[in-house]
Amino acid sequence: MSKHNKNNKGMSLKKLLGKDAFILDKKFGIKTLAEVASGKKSFSINELVEERKKKTQELVNMYNTVYQTCINNIKKANIEGKDYLLFLIPDFFNNSKINHDECYYYLSEKLKHKQFNVCHAENNYIFISWKEALSG
Repeated sequence: MSKHNKNNKGMSLKKLLGKDAFILDKKFGIKTLAEVASGKKSFSINELVEERKKKTQELVNMYNTVYQTCINNIKKANIEGKDYLLFLIPDFFNNSKINHDECYYYLSEKLKHKQFNVCHAENNYIFISWKEALSG
């Protein structure tokens, strides 16, 4: 018997850690000590999917709020007799930095769907026109 074994005579992982060192789980095999000790379920890919869905929904909500602001500005410009708007995509919304390219794409797709003419202007501006709709 080695020196190591003599010093640890009669010791086992189960004795050191208790009866819950390992628990057989029919679906996944053996749960680890950390899972048992924490009382938490094991990590799941579904957590990643749900987190991604949540972040995506937050972005959509943020871009939709910017879109609603844009629509309100279009309505104001139309009341003033204008047939175009130069809309500035903000840098931040509720302390969250806005990705201008993504936001531009979101706004332009929604506005084009509503028959507006849209083009990307310099910096963070988007040019929106409804002149053709008024003349047609």
